[in-house]
Amino acid sequence: MEKTSFSPEIRPGRLLSLDLMRGYTVAFMIIVNNPGDWSHVYAPLLHADWNGLTPTDLVFPSFLFMMGCAIPFSLGGKILRGEKRSRLFWDILRRASVLLLLGWLLAVLAIAPDWEQFRFYGVLPRFAVTYLACATLFLFVRSVHFYVLTILGLVFGYSALLHWMPVPGTGFPGHDFPVMDPDANIVSWLDRKIVFWTQTHLGTGVLYKGTRDPEGFLSTIVACATVMAGIVSGLIMKQTSQQKDKRPLNQWTLGGLLAIMLSMALSAWSPFNKNMWTGSFVLFCAGSDILLLRLLWQSVDNNPGRAPGAVAKVFQEFGAAFGANALVAFLASEALAIFLDERLQFHGATAHQLIYNHLFSFIYSEKIRSLLYALLYLLVCFVPNFILYRKKIIVRI
Repeated sequence: MEKTSFSPEIRPGRLLSLDLMRGYTVAFMIIVNNPGDWSHVYAPLLHADWNGLTPTDLVFPSFLFMMGCAIPFSLGGKILRGEKRSRLFWDILRRASVLLLLGWLLAVLAIAPDWEQFRFYGVLPRFAVTYLACATLFLFVRSVHFYVLTILGLVFGYSALLHWMPVPGTGFPGHDFPVMDPDANIVSWLDRKIVFWTQTHLGTGVLYKGTRDPEGFLSTIVACATVMAGIVSGLIMKQTSQQKDKRPLNQWTLGGLLAIMLSMALSAWSPFNKNMWTGSFVLFCAGSDILLLRLLWQSVDNNPGRAPGAVAKVFQEFGAAFGANALVAFLASEALAIFLDERLQFHGATAHQLIYNHLFSFIYSEKIRSLLYALLYLLVCFVPNFILYRKKIIVRI
């Protein structure tokens, strides 16, 4: 836990643009994860069932992108100060281990004492694995061109794997089964094999969708491309800040546009699909995140002399409070949901159901009622972050 001078006006060593993007992303995540009634949710607040793309599908990759973007600023400074790679690696390993254990702790909290239903995959485990891989790579390579080529290699290599890799016992994609079949593809097949091993040798292990998992093994490998897109962005932002050279910034913006255009072209071959983390999905999310971060960075970090108005300052405070301690917000929202939906029950009804039915029963529209519950939930989760923000405390792992 660290105390630092921290406000939208004076924030040494931190990017307000990144905190704002992170803060509003985690706020949106809390809203979409906690409706009052899952049967009555506006379409943009739901994930695509399979192929396709909604605003909600952009949340997870945005977090991975922002994690990557922070790496050149956090690790890069330590490398420049001459800290040994071995020491930095152990710190990377420690942080990845903490993320993994936090994810598994939430999983245990949700299923205890039914150990057989434990899920090894998950959001925080994916953060842990991709951070470990990409941050370790950053210790040895800090070339924008290298990361761009690696991203393209992962995107097209993964797309080729989905189209041409035969699946044992099932056959060839596009011949014996549709390439994007939810259960027959090589990604789902491997996840089932891994879980079969954990069930056999560890006595536990389930997949989120029963026959497949959206945070599975192969899709986590290609998710490293999303983190690398963030690393590229961080390298360019850092270079531009130090050298005052606008050309890399313009190339970065153009790269974001080209990523979106390439994703559209690739989607005809490999459709947008968050569950599979397809190449077109990687490129579209990376391009969108680049353009959004570019806009925020130009507006706040690259324009320090411009004072925000009263309304803009409120929005900045809200986003910065969530963004500075995004992990706290995530853990608090997930833990509270587990208690309200699973652990706290009264006369056969969950605490969630009681709150929802009593506080919002007077509202006629069921979708509005469901959304208002999510907004109330967001405000409750905001309280601990706001307290930390006002006390100028940033929780680090």
